[in-house]
Amino acid sequence: MKPIQTAGVIGLGSLGVLYATLFTRALGKEQVPVLADGARIARYRKQGFWYNDAPCDFNYTDAAARTEPVDLLLFAVKFGGLQNVVNALGGIELCYDEDVQDSYSGLNWKAGCHTADGSTALSFSRMRYADARGDFGRNERQRQVISAIVKKASSSETLTNPSKIVAVSNAAMSALTVDEKTNPYTLLTMALAFKSATGSNGISGSVYWSDPDYYVDGVGSSVLLDDAKNTELFNQLADGTYKAGTVGNLAEG
Repeated sequence: MKPIQTAGVIGLGSLGVLYATLFTRALGKEQVPVLADGARIARYRKQGFWYNDAPCDFNYTDAAARTEPVDLLLFAVKFGGLQNVVNALGGIELCYDEDVQDSYSGLNWKAGCHTADGSTALSFSRMRYADARGDFGRNERQRQVISAIVKKASSSETLTNPSKIVAVSNAAMSALTVDEKTNPYTLLTMALAFKSATGSNGISGSVYWSDPDYYVDGVGSSVLLDDAKNTELFNQLADGTYKAGTVGNLAEG
């Protein structure tokens, strides 16, 4: 793995805050721009962000004004076009070992592996209340959905079918913000890169946490992250010294 000297972050939900905080510690504030438009930056500054009970100090940067590239760009945003992409692929295979009837996500699932259409895949990735593992279980299923999309998109079944390539590309480009030079080949390259990164030579998993049932007055149920282990992990990722494999609590249990 190559060293990372600069990392950009788009989106400051819980994952965006986590990535921005830990890479800022590893690389320094100026090396980790949090990219957004002017209105969103003003809103970020007003509301503020916290990580493990400590206020965050981010390098807010106008995305339209920045011209320098970064070594790593992290998108911590919702993928609104998931349904269309899955449908364009003709469905993806997903597995879950429990029967589910969840009114919150709309997931109706019979234990086992099934070919899921776009609507089912979206419900599958959103469901948490019917999962005893809550957000942790949902996180694993979301990664399963993304991996299944990439696997199907880069399969010979898809790559030898020109009409399917066009349909998938159109669905993906309608769901993402892309520039005028983006084309099906660009998206295929991204898919193959993601497939490689999540394979045996890549790194996947989770961050480290010390208390999954941490309670914060005025906020409610939270997850207390293991600061020391996560700082060490992101330092190694930045240095390019972390070995391929699974990381975080998922690797330990």
